[in-house]
Amino acid sequence: MVTIRDVAKHAGVSPATVSRVVNGLVGYSDETRERVETAVKSLSYETDYLARGLKTRQTSVIGLLAPMVSDALASQVMQGVEEEAQERGYAVMLGRTGAKSAYIAGYLRTLRTYRAAGVILISAVITPETRQLLGPNVPVWQVHAISSCTSPT
Repeated sequence: MVTIRDVAKHAGVSPATVSRVVNGLVGYSDETRERVETAVKSLSYETDYLARGLKTRQTSVIGLLAPMVSDALASQVMQGVEEEAQERGYAVMLGRTGAKSAYIAGYLRTLRTYRAAGVILISAVITPETRQLLGPNVPVWQVHAISSCTSPT
């Protein structure tokens, strides 16, 4: 697998510069951006999300937990979440919870270990236990109806 260091060497810049270009940050010239983008294409570089997650202590995974995936509300929410997530470089991890709170707890533990960027709960109650399972730094949204969504907690 091609690393950010390989791209930096090929482009004649530092790995930090490659990171800034790839992530759309500032601090480089147009000529440097072009060299880095050319190196990325010629080496077929892909971002290593595992490495990024180690540094940021967060992954680009969003948890979406729904009682039933055939439910009309869940289906519409899933479609919207997936479209927006894809546009922003996130992957959606879907969990079908049914009516069992034990399933929700299991998914929340898994999402915590994956260091999810956020969790969306469809028709589930955010309890103190829910919040504790995820930890204080993971935003959680609760969807009750298409027009109703709580602010992240």
